[in-house]
Order: sequence, then structure tokens, then C-alpha cells
Amino acid sequence: MDNTWLPTVRRWGVGIGVAIGCCFLIAGAFLNPAGWAPAVTLTIGGALIAAAVLAYFALPKDEFVERLWDLGIINLFMRRAKDIADDDWVQFVTTARHHYRVLGAGNHGYLSSEPTAEKFHSAFQYAIANHHIDVEILWLNPQTQLAERREAEERRDTRFDSVEAIDWFYALAESLGADKPHLRLFEYESTPSCGIVWADDRLIVTQYLPAQADLFAPGLILRKTESVPRRLRKLVHLAPGREREQMADVYISAYKQVRSHAKEITKDRLTELKQASEAFPHHRSEAVLRKEDAEKPKDAEEPKDEEKLKDEKK
Repeated sequence: MDNTWLPTVRRWGVGIGVAIGCCFLIAGAFLNPAGWAPAVTLTIGGALIAAAVLAYFALPKDEFVERLWDLGIINLFMRRAKDIADDDWVQFVTTARHHYRVLGAGNHGYLSSEPTAEKFHSAFQYAIANHHIDVEILWLNPQTQLAERREAEERRDTRFDSVEAIDWFYALAESLGADKPHLRLFEYESTPSCGIVWADDRLIVTQYLPAQADLFAPGLILRKTESVPRRLRKLVHLAPGREREQMADVYISAYKQVRSHAKEITKDRLTELKQASEAFPHHRSEAVLRKEDAEKPKDAEEPKDEEKLKDEKK
């Protein structure tokens, strides 16, 4: 069951409002001008027409907003680092009641600075100990060519950051005691095209862009919502019809697909990764990117790599 009938009903409502308003104006013109009835009739007619005209111009905006809501899009952001503060991420963890799942490349933002690491350490401990949520963190395998390519695109130490983050989360899991099974770490080898943070019915999706760190990429904030037809069916007990898929469903499906092929990171695997990371570049971490971005003037241009400079010369 679709809700495309709503705009049609609204447009008919606008037309009916104008028609009734015109009827009141015509009736008022023929009434005895000495009484109060013409003034009231003309006022009602004018008000109906004005309301209908206002509604007509508001319809496209309302329909667009309702369409976004029906898709489960509750907000957008242009630059993740600027538009979503660390405290917002912390709240995303502490307000979860069932699960908190992450699909990313480096997942280093949780420990980009000592104060940030302390905040998230406390947040995860609180959420797991008090609400027994299940936490899953998925990293792009640092030893793949995909990770090496992503590192070159982001112009930061993505692989080294990944291993450092895995080590941090592994230590966090060890500190949980009996709750350790609630925090599990995985690595995958699929092409990274977006980052997903999925907490209960809410998702934050970062769209990775070529030759740019995901820290500065745009994205979506999604939520599993109920459209008008779904709510109506519950009220009047109608049989379920064909429901429109929401954006959250698309990304949840993508997460599940990657998760189904991911391998859990063991202590031996962590030791192997830490040894391999000694050969990874280590001079420009995500923490450095955050600091550079914070100090950069608003009108400053993004740094250009060699390939961009060659293209401009051509």
C-alpha cells in the first residue's frame, strides 16, 4: 500500500477550499448590504481562499518533507567532523538499549585524543554493564590492497590507525570481565563505500568520497519510522499491504551482508596485526587530520594530491 494518494487528496482539498470560498463571496455580494451577514460571508470567503492559496504553495515542501520522513531520513550532514560532535556520538552509545554496531575502515575516532578515548571507554562500559547491549565493530582488513588504497585516498595512516583502534577495543573488551562476550571485533575484505553506525533503530551513514578522508564526508541520519499507511493499518486493523522500503533497510542489509563474511579478531590475530603495523606508515593519523581541520580557516582549500595537480596542468 503506497501513500501517493495523499498529495492528490490535498490538491483536491485546495480546490474545494477555493470553490467554497468563491461561493461565500458570491453569496455575500447578493445579500442586503445593510445587515451584518454580507460582512461575515465575505470575510469567511476571503479567509477560505487565502488559506487555500497558502496551502497550494506549501504543498510541494510538505510533500517533500513527508517523502523524506517516509524514507526514514531524519537529518543530513555535510561534513561529519564538523556537524556531529563527540558528545553526540557518546550519547548514541549510551542511549542504545539493544545493540551498537559499526562498519568502518579505521574506526579510530573513538580514540582520536585522550579525553575522547576516556569518554568512549566510559560510555561503552556503561552501556554494556547497565543495559547489556551487544557491540560489534567491523574494520577493513589492514593487510589488504583495499586498505592500502583507502589509505592513499584519505592521505592518512588508515592501516596503522585501524590496528591501534583494534588494540584499544580489545583492551576494552578484556576490562569488561563477565560482560566481555557483549563486545566483539571483526575484520572484513569488502570494498569500503560507506561507514555505518547502527544503534537500535537509528543509523548514521557516512558516504565515502574518492581522494578524501571519510572524516570530512557527507552523510545521512536515518531511523526506522512508520509511514501514514502503516499507522492507519494498525488503527483500522487492515491487512498488511506492499510497504515502501526505507533507507535504513538498505544500509542494514548492507551491514548484515558484510558481517556475514567478516572474521572475528582473536588475540593471535591482533598480535599478527600489531607486528604487521610496524611496517605501516605512521606520521599522519586521524587525530592529526582533526587538528589540522580545526585550525584551518573556513575558506581554505583542501590539500591537493599529485594526481589532482597533474589533471589541472592538463
